[in-house]
Amino acid sequence: MSGSDRIVVRDLRLWAHVGVLPHEREFGQWFELDIELRWDLSAAAARDDVTATLDYSRAIQALQRQARQLRCQTLEHWSGLILDLLEDLYGSVPMAIELRKCQAPVPGFGGTVGVQRSRHQSAWPMTKRPLVLLHGLWDTPRLFRRLEQALLERQPDLELFAPHLPHRLGATPIRQLAAQLDRLIQGRFGAERELDLFGFSMGGVIARTWLQEWDGVRRTRRLVCLGSPQQGTLTAQLVPRWPLAGIADMKIGSALLRDLDAGKHHLDGLQCVSLYSRTDITVFPGWRAVLPQGPRQALPVWTHRQLIVNPRAIATLAEELLAP
Repeated sequence: MSGSDRIVVRDLRLWAHVGVLPHEREFGQWFELDIELRWDLSAAAARDDVTATLDYSRAIQALQRQARQLRCQTLEHWSGLILDLLEDLYGSVPMAIELRKCQAPVPGFGGTVGVQRSRHQSAWPMTKRPLVLLHGLWDTPRLFRRLEQALLERQPDLELFAPHLPHRLGATPIRQLAAQLDRLIQGRFGAERELDLFGFSMGGVIARTWLQEWDGVRRTRRLVCLGSPQQGTLTAQLVPRWPLAGIADMKIGSALLRDLDAGKHHLDGLQCVSLYSRTDITVFPGWRAVLPQGPRQALPVWTHRQLIVNPRAIATLAEELLAP
């Protein structure tokens, strides 16, 4: 993996209603944006494989839509929204942007002004074991903001990677999401680097599928699952396989869960931890949200969502994820 690999978008022109002066926000003006996303391009280069890289067209189209809808005063605020959008699309990859105003309203000045921002740059390169965070159904990596803050307060040099896995409202089968996860992990960390895994809700089943069926166990030390339907959930029981294959994979007794249970011996060498809520009605009954191996702990929260946003739950989770 080369630390110099990156995907670059230069001079993306965006029309937006941004500026301190009222007429700038009323009539709008042109801006230019440069983007750099650091990513290991060796797999895409070797196999000529578009799925092993990042699709920059998604960013361009999303940024154009964002600019058309935006009303704000400062480049600083807008640049933060751009970084948020890129993180939603690609997860916590190292990224940098330069956002420029093409015609600043300063008498006698004909140049451009701009801001340069970056995010997750300290994560490249790193030698310590990274932590991969996998979100659940109908969520994005933004879900982990509070957890990431708690983790980095305790361990500032921790490398976090929260990829975006598009579930398409539950239509994408979990095995297909595990295949996407494999490409994302290979692209970020190469084929050998050891890592830890955390999965919330459906993300935990995706993580386990990757571990057991994509040989992820070979490079993984620990799997922590939170409110994850490892034994299925009655909430999914009446959902049809078509068009919601991903949700149907989480039915009690689904073909996927039967296969994972048959291969549970693959998890024997891992540190496995299950955290759940007894009163969870998303994964119902709550006690089914546990892995076949390792310790299990019920957290003192009432709902599925509180598992990942409640301060006490986050504190317990952070301690577990950072355990030696």
